[in-house]
Amino acid sequence: MKRLFYSPYAIFAICLILIQQLIVASSTLWIAKLFIAVSNKTEYLSYLVFFLVSLILPYLPSFFSILMLAKWKQVTFGKFIKAFSEANYGAPTNWTNASLKSKRLPFFCNEAFNVIDQLLLFLFDSTSLILNIIFNIIMIGAVIDGRFLYAYMTCVAIVILS
Repeated sequence: MKRLFYSPYAIFAICLILIQQLIVASSTLWIAKLFIAVSNKTEYLSYLVFFLVSLILPYLPSFFSILMLAKWKQVTFGKFIKAFSEANYGAPTNWTNASLKSKRLPFFCNEAFNVIDQLLLFLFDSTSLILNIIFNIIMIGAVIDGRFLYAYMTCVAIVILS
C-alpha cells in the first residue's frame, strides 16, 4: 500500500512546485531591491524586469506540475485497480455474493477515484503552501532583518508545542 502513491510523476510534480515557489519567493527580493534602488535614485530597471519576470515565470512550472499531478493521479488509480484485482483474484464469490458486491462495487466504481484524486490534490496544494511559507519567511528574513527568521521559528515552535 505504501508504494501505491509513489510515482516518478510525484517526484517531478514536487520538483516543479519547488521551482515555482522559489521563483515566487524571489519576487520579494526583487521588489525590495527595486524599492531601495528607486529610493536611492539609482538604476532600477533591471530590478523592475526581474520583479515582473518573477510574477510571470511561475506559471510555466505550475502548468507542468499540474500535468504531472494528473499523471500521478492516473498512475496511482491504475495501481489501486491492480491491487484490488490481485486481492480479489480467484475469489469469484466476492462478485456473485450480493452482499459483498453491494459493499465493494460502489466504492470501487464511484468513490475510489474521488478519494485518490482529493488526497493527491491535498498533498499537492499542501506542499505548495508549505514551501511558499518557508521560502517567503527566508526571503523576508534575508531582505528585511534576519531576526524575522527567529521570530517565525519561535512562533512555529510555540504553535506546535501548545
